[in-house]
Amino acid sequence: MKNLTKSVYDSLTEFYAGTFPGGKTMIVDVTTQGVGLPMETSKFENFKQADYDAIYEKLVKGEVEIKTDTDVESADALTTTRTIVTVIQ
Repeated sequence: MKNLTKSVYDSLTEFYAGTFPGGKTMIVDVTTQGVGLPMETSKFENFKQADYDAIYEKLVKGEVEIKTDTDVESADALTTTRTIVTVIQ
């Protein structure tokens, strides 16, 4: 889920300081606090704040890699441990 709070704050701060680099693409991800789950309103029953924090920290440190559709030739090349991928042609 997008977490625009920090990126909007940083952009407004840069704008008013006269340092906003307009016209550039901004990438927001875990390394810039640009995504997150609103755990306080989540409906998870077994997944707690501590679990989320541990996974988020691993993502920030680069210990966990999230593959995209361009990282593999086909979905069956994804190495998953808890999900079975069946490619139907």
